[in-house]
Amino acid sequence: MKDEARTKKDLLQDVRVLRARIAQLERREANLFDIAEQEKARLARDLHDDLSQVLTALSIFGGKLHKDLAAAGREEAALAGQIVVQVEEVSRMVRGLSRSLCSVDLDPGGLQDALERLAAHASELFGIRCECRCERLPQPQLKGKAAHIYRIAQEAVTNAVRHGQARHVRVSLAREGGRIILAVEDDGTGIPEPVPAREGLGLRIMRYRARILRATLKISRSGARGTVLTCTIPCGDPSP
Repeated sequence: MKDEARTKKDLLQDVRVLRARIAQLERREANLFDIAEQEKARLARDLHDDLSQVLTALSIFGGKLHKDLAAAGREEAALAGQIVVQVEEVSRMVRGLSRSLCSVDLDPGGLQDALERLAAHASELFGIRCECRCERLPQPQLKGKAAHIYRIAQEAVTNAVRHGQARHVRVSLAREGGRIILAVEDDGTGIPEPVPAREGLGLRIMRYRARILRATLKISRSGARGTVLTCTIPCGDPSP
């Protein structure tokens, strides 16, 4: 009996050690994502403060050159005008990239505002109709969650357009009981059937983020066409 009791005690101790190790690994994984968010924010600032300013200056100088050449009746005026158009297009793309890399504002209402900006930016960048139907959730319920929820939505919208050729995407965020429900639905080609055995990097990162949130992530076809991604997040503290 003593040996059996000792065995149970040892087993319980092993379980406690294993749980502590898992919690430690999950904390490290969460820290890695925090570092990645900080690096994205730094890159966004560099793009906005440095590269965007250089492109703006090039556009101004190019515009002046185009005007002077046109006034002089030079054939090169048309080429200068095309250069200005291309520089302005690159500048627009850099601004869009900078916005997409910015960290989520965690002030009250920050997640809803960020998702609305995401929808507006996707509509402008991809030339689609992306709408946002999001509730303004209380800040305590979003503690430690907002950035991950935003990045999951961002990746889902990008995948819907780039891989699903969607023309209409709807992002919704709501609270149902003790859960937060994020849904991204599109009218694209839908997920492949059969589903590829090896998932892409974007989907794997979404699953990592969902795991940090203690959430469930489900991706399925939306009727005959399109895909719907649903992330169900408990309202409790996501930390281990």
